[in-house]
Amino acid sequence: MMKPRFVLIWLLAAVLFASGCTVIAPAMEPYLATAQAILPSPQVFTTPLPQDILPTITTIPDPEPVKITFDGTAEFGVEVNTFDVDFAKIQGLGAKWVRYNGIVWSDVEPLEGVFDWSKVAKFEEGAKKAQEAGLNLIVIVRGTPVWAQKIYGYYCGQILPEKQVNFAGFMVQLVNRYSQAPFNIHSWEIWNEPDVAPELIPPVSPFGCWGDQMDPFYGGGAYAEMLRAVVPPMRAVDPAVEILPGGLLLDCDPANPGQPGRCAQGSELPPRFIQGVLQAGGGEFMDFVNYHGYPSFNSNMYSPANSEINFPTWQARGGVVEGKANFLREMMAAYNVKLPLFLTETSFLCRESTPGCYPIGDDFLQKQAEYGSWLVVRNYSENISTIWYPFNGPGWRNGGILDNEQNPRPVYYAIQTALRKISGSILIRKIDEYSGIIGYEFQSQQGRFYFLAPVSDIPPTWALPDGVSTISDIFGQPVSPDTISPLISPIFVDLK
Repeated sequence: MMKPRFVLIWLLAAVLFASGCTVIAPAMEPYLATAQAILPSPQVFTTPLPQDILPTITTIPDPEPVKITFDGTAEFGVEVNTFDVDFAKIQGLGAKWVRYNGIVWSDVEPLEGVFDWSKVAKFEEGAKKAQEAGLNLIVIVRGTPVWAQKIYGYYCGQILPEKQVNFAGFMVQLVNRYSQAPFNIHSWEIWNEPDVAPELIPPVSPFGCWGDQMDPFYGGGAYAEMLRAVVPPMRAVDPAVEILPGGLLLDCDPANPGQPGRCAQGSELPPRFIQGVLQAGGGEFMDFVNYHGYPSFNSNMYSPANSEINFPTWQARGGVVEGKANFLREMMAAYNVKLPLFLTETSFLCRESTPGCYPIGDDFLQKQAEYGSWLVVRNYSENISTIWYPFNGPGWRNGGILDNEQNPRPVYYAIQTALRKISGSILIRKIDEYSGIIGYEFQSQQGRFYFLAPVSDIPPTWALPDGVSTISDIFGQPVSPDTISPLISPIFVDLK
């Protein structure tokens, strides 16, 4: 007797065929042939495990820090959860990228070789609008069809090894379809937060779930094998294609797990996912290493940057954004991989149980704006491209750049000001001589300037240096020198 799920699928196939929207398997043959012709022969990887990085399953000593050289290539973008958005507002913000989640393989190819492209009609309308606005799209592709699932019922999970060629063929179709006008899409993110095990989330989750708790590398090797199957055909079709692996959740620092975090529950496996990817040679099939990190508001804070830096599960390495970046750079260095970092999800959250969050208060809105300014300048200085999630409001845990009426919050203007200020600027140095303050010195066409932000629990006192021309706040408004010590909010200081 057929399971109910399969009865529904075959009924769906009949409906699709009757409606005329079906593309059957023979139409897939040229794409599968392209994928099969380019795929390398299966091989066993014998890359030795760097024993000085992860010598055992239970202990991870700190690797050597990686020196960063400023390159000025980091860019800023936003994620939209609907294309019913005012793209002019995104343009006005100064964003270059729009991330979208996403195209769902299981929706488009519910039966092997049967394609329903009507499922992407709304996506195509929105993609055209983004292109017309001069924005670059990053499109997430996810969702394993039932017939290709390694774990039955888990659309977020791994693909059967023998069906990876089908996914490669599907991705080749997407690249052929969207790499040229009117779409001009070249950036593809394959899954979203794959470093989560299927047991931990719903089967149809929009994130996860390639994690394998029985694997010392948490499924990272399987993910690398999928990239090996899928990426070469994509590159053959579009030499300009850019591959982003699924943005990593990185729930905790495995060497210093803190509380809470899955590492603190007796397992250090989740952060090993990226090591599994790199150990299996997956770095060859990626153009970025991307990850996610979210600090949160609390009603007693002075500095939102402090919330990020002292995030419990990443505090020892530098925080939930920069600490994760440090970890990823160290992992890449261990495997002789050098790829740019992309923070493809971040914002400043206001959790449901926090006073001042429901309803939203002015204090949160101000701190969210301060964090937006800090995030833009610091990430530009540290060569980390950034996507704020989401642009639409009010957003998950009130993290949106727009409010619930889709009007700009103060964070919109703070990010806009910061992007305009640093555009084309060259980093001279990091400023760390003031206790409780982190800053950066830049050279622009208009001259030298500082960005200074408080990062301590208590507003720091400090003395203004000589040679100051003007001081402005995160919105570009003039600030009196008499009001900046103690420093309670980030400022820009223009020098003579």
